[in-house]
Amino acid sequence: KTQEANGPQKQRLKVSKNVQDEDDFLNEAIMIAATEKQALEEAAAAEERRQDSGDTQGHHQTDDTALREGNDDDRCWHGFKPSSHRQHVLCYEFVKTFGTVHDEATARNEDGFVKGINATEEKHPEVWKDMACIKSIISWCLRNGTKLLCEGKYNGARLYATLSRYFEEKIAVDSKTQNDIYWTKVFQLYGADERTLVKYFRRRIPCNCLNERYNEVKHLTKLGICYNPDCPLPDRKTERCKLRHCTKCCQANYCSIECQRADWKSHKKTCVDWSSKNKTEDDVLEVADTQCHEKITDIAAMSKALAQEWSEKAEKHCTHGW
Repeated sequence: KTQEANGPQKQRLKVSKNVQDEDDFLNEAIMIAATEKQALEEAAAAEERRQDSGDTQGHHQTDDTALREGNDDDRCWHGFKPSSHRQHVLCYEFVKTFGTVHDEATARNEDGFVKGINATEEKHPEVWKDMACIKSIISWCLRNGTKLLCEGKYNGARLYATLSRYFEEKIAVDSKTQNDIYWTKVFQLYGADERTLVKYFRRRIPCNCLNERYNEVKHLTKLGICYNPDCPLPDRKTERCKLRHCTKCCQANYCSIECQRADWKSHKKTCVDWSSKNKTEDDVLEVADTQCHEKITDIAAMSKALAQEWSEKAEKHCTHGW
C-alpha cells in the first residue's frame, strides 16, 4: 500500500537468502548498507555538479542502477566492471581497510604502505588467494585514482597508483615472469610528478577521460625520488634522467654519489637480497643461452658434414659438364 501511495520505489539490494549464520547475515547487511551509503553520496555529488553546470533537466539513472551496470549517463567508471555486487563491496571494503590503516600509520610516522598491506592480509585473506579478486582491486584502484585526477586531487591518486602498481608486481611474481617485486617502480608512484601519474592511469583505462588532463601536464619534467631518506633535495626529488641507480641491485636510485654512500649502510642488506634474486634470474638466462649455443653448434656441424658428403658424391659421379 505504501508503494502504491508513493509511486514506484527504487528497489534496494537485499541480503542473500542463502546466508544462515547470524554473524554472516549481519556482516553482509553492514557491507550492503555501506555500499548504498557510498552510492547516495556519489549521487548527491553528481546532482550538485549538474546544478553548478546548469544541467537540471537531464534525466539520469538511479545510483542503484549505476551500481549494477557500472555507469550512468553523466559518470564514467573508467573500466571498472564488477562481476557481482558482492565483489563490488569486497573491493570497497579492501581499499577502505588499506586507506584507514595507512593514514593512521602515517600519522605516527610509520610506514603506512606496509602497514596497510599487512592489515588487508589479516582482514581479507581470501583476496590474496584469488587472482580474479586481485585484478578487480587493481581495476577499482584505477577507477578511483582516475576519478581523483579528474577532480585535481593528486595526493589521493598517488596512493591508488601505488597500490595498483604493487598488485601488478605481485601478479608478475606469482605468474613467474619475474623473481621479485620491483619496489622502485612501486614507490616512485608514491611521490610521482603529475605527468608520470596521469600517464600511468591513462595507459590503463579504456576510456578517454584523462586525455585532456594529459595534454595539460605532458610538458612537465619527469621527476624521480632519491632512495636516500636523508637526501637534502626538496621532497628528495630531481629530474629522472639525472638519477643514478645502484649497479649491484639495479633497484635503488640516487641523485648523487654522496647520497648513495650515505645510504649504503642501510641499503646494504636489501641490496644483497635483491642482487641474489637477480643473480638467480641471470643464471637461468645464462644456462638457456648456453644450451641454445650448443644446439646451434651441433646444427652447424651437421650441415658441414652433409655438405662435405655431397661434395664427395659429386666428385665420384662427375657428369663432365652435362
